[in-house]
Amino acid sequence: MTPSRWATAKYVKALEAERDVREITRRIIKSAISVFDQLNDARNNRSFAYDNDLIDHAEARFIFDAVGAFLRVVKSIEASRFGT
Repeated sequence: MTPSRWATAKYVKALEAERDVREITRRIIKSAISVFDQLNDARNNRSFAYDNDLIDHAEARFIFDAVGAFLRVVKSIEASRFGT
C-alpha cells in the first residue's frame, strides 16, 4: 500500500466514524486514492521536474482542478479543527 493510499484510507475511516458520509462521497474520496497515486507519475514523468514530454495545458489544468477540488472539500470538512 502506497503512503497516499494508506493516508486516504485512514482519513475515510476516521471521517466515517465522526459523521454520516453518503455513499457517493465515500466513493469519490476513495477514488482520490488512485488519483494521488498517479499524481507522482505526472510530476516525475510529465512535468518540468525532469527532462520530460510535458502534459498539455488543458490536461494539466484538469489534473490540478481535480486534486484541488478534493483538497477544498477536505479543508471545508476540517475547518473547525484548523480554525479556518
